[in-house]
Amino acid sequence: MINPGESYVSFEEGRWLDWREVVDRFSGRGNCAYMVYDNLPVKGYLYPADEILSAHDLDSWVSSSGGSAAICPDCGFVLERVD
Repeated sequence: MINPGESYVSFEEGRWLDWREVVDRFSGRGNCAYMVYDNLPVKGYLYPADEILSAHDLDSWVSSSGGSAAICPDCGFVLERVD
């Protein structure tokens, strides 16, 4: 089951959508009505902050659930901070 605020997706740069809302829009239409949806699988890793900041372009921060997040445009690495 997908609850609001658990998973986010981006189909265009800088715009994040709650996965619950996306699934609600298309899950009842056509062949999608017979599919089951769940949260997106995510892996998390811990590294020293200076190592992360030197390896990734994290200059553009956007609002996220409980804080803000930056995504490296070169590799898709995501860093989230709690405000």
